[in-house]
Amino acid sequence: MWLRILAYPKPKTKLRNNSFIQCNTWHGFTLIELMVVITVIAILSGVVVFNVNFNSDKRQVQTVARQLQQLTQVASDEALQLGRLLGVELFTDGYRFLEWVEPNQVDPVSQSTKVSGVNSLSALQVTTTNNSDEGQAGHWGLLKGDKYLKQQRFKKNENLIVELEIADDRIDLLPMDAVNRIKEKKLSDKNKKLVYQPHLIFSPSGEGEDFKLIVYLKNDSQYQYILSGDVLGRLSLTEPGKDKK
Repeated sequence: MWLRILAYPKPKTKLRNNSFIQCNTWHGFTLIELMVVITVIAILSGVVVFNVNFNSDKRQVQTVARQLQQLTQVASDEALQLGRLLGVELFTDGYRFLEWVEPNQVDPVSQSTKVSGVNSLSALQVTTTNNSDEGQAGHWGLLKGDKYLKQQRFKKNENLIVELEIADDRIDLLPMDAVNRIKEKKLSDKNKKLVYQPHLIFSPSGEGEDFKLIVYLKNDSQYQYILSGDVLGRLSLTEPGKDKK
């Protein structure tokens, strides 16, 4: 037996003599029909929401990758043109730019002598490591006052993955807050400043190192952007389905 719900009467039928007759039959949806309609609507709604979220994630991957490409290029250009030794510290949820500061430094151009004759960033990393004699050593500090090279966090997204490879070695990146907490725990003197160490360095000599910075989606590793650098300081971005540019 069919259960009729949401019933409604059939409209009056107009006759030729402008008189009306009332039809007493009732029409409506069966319970099964209504359930089928609701099920179809639920399925379609789920598909639409998934597609919207997935496309939004893709846009964020694209935005983050292109932003990193542009900013690393700016850092490379500034290091070369202004004679500044710059670096970038990378995290799973952001980045921050650093500057090598010489003791009693007056002219930033003098930093260029620090890296003369250095053939690789590995050697450069050793060269810029703080010595025990803090009075005679330079240090990495946060870059301040630059219009473009600023600390930045990515929009929170658990599907966004950022990975770094240097000379084919995988570098484990951590969230920015976690790194800060680790550094603070290592400080024996509360008055000491945090010691920063960049993952990538931009030298006034224009030198670089082989690296790959990969940005992709957790649920679609094929959709990835790869920012690459070489020993000549050249940067290139590979987009999904496209060649390097």
